[in-house]
Amino acid sequence: MTGISVMTGYPLISLEEYRKCFLGYNILGCAVRSRDVLCFVAQEDYTQWPEEVDDGDEMELKKRFIPYIRTKPKGQQWSAAALTGFDGILVGYSPVPPKPQVIVSGVRGGVYATGSGESSLESIPLADENGPKRGAVLKLKTIGEHLYVCGNGRSVGRRMGRDRWIGFSHMIPEAARGVREGFDDIDGFAEDDVYAVGGEGDVWRFDGTRWRPCRFPSDLLLGCVCCAGDGHVYVGASMGTVFRGRGDDWTVIHEGNLSIPFKDMVWHEGEVWCTNDHGLWTIRDGALQEAAVGSDVKICSGNLSSRDGVLLLAGHGGAAFRQDGAWSVIFHTLLMPDDD
Repeated sequence: MTGISVMTGYPLISLEEYRKCFLGYNILGCAVRSRDVLCFVAQEDYTQWPEEVDDGDEMELKKRFIPYIRTKPKGQQWSAAALTGFDGILVGYSPVPPKPQVIVSGVRGGVYATGSGESSLESIPLADENGPKRGAVLKLKTIGEHLYVCGNGRSVGRRMGRDRWIGFSHMIPEAARGVREGFDDIDGFAEDDVYAVGGEGDVWRFDGTRWRPCRFPSDLLLGCVCCAGDGHVYVGASMGTVFRGRGDDWTVIHEGNLSIPFKDMVWHEGEVWCTNDHGLWTIRDGALQEAAVGSDVKICSGNLSSRDGVLLLAGHGGAAFRQDGAWSVIFHTLLMPDDD
């Protein structure tokens, strides 16, 4: 079987570990906790089942949290924790307080927190309970020393500790009925310089004291944002269109023609990296171009996370990471076994 031979070329996961952790599942998100700990969340791939199923109830699909600890001995680096009661699944990293943990969230706000020798279940509270949540939870993002959350209805907040979330949603008015509003993504240069985007050109900035809307030059649907190391904010819109700017000053740097927008944009090694389920791109000096990677990396496109000198790429096709200018492929599904 080709899956056996590929384990020689990609020794980062054994055939047994792949079957235990990933076989029959799709990766829906990834997060770098540190250069030594890479994390994934995955959901049952019902499209491969022989019988037809209703795809409307994601609660019934099994979910997994899958950490990869690179410093452990071979045979002990991979594990998988089953998660129940999660509709959709996101993953992010919460540095403090009280201790560093990886946070897994469902769309409805159920949370699994794990790390530093402790695991617990919690929930993201509603805005009318002084929490952030007005609707679906859409993104988790580390900004400064905290994990931030954003979602439908211009909801935004941050995690302050175990089962402690504060909301900023009360500082941001909901849009008029019928208006497509944010937030689909959030990022920041610091905790007093945060941008949240979504909806039809709905961009807001937090200066540490108040939130205010930015004058944005488009009503395109916005899906992702990156506060980059070059001092610019990059916003991904419909069809891969990209805006660059800050505050109320924005310019289109790329007119998109993709079938689907970018899902994630992150800063790594002096470039903005962008991905969707179809590929990987970079932005350098204001120009978007396809990333110069091999097909074994490109097939892993879908989700991005960057932290501690590591860029993690993971999607339905597999997983790979970039460190010190070089890519390492963990696995990709075209060369892995598809049954037991």
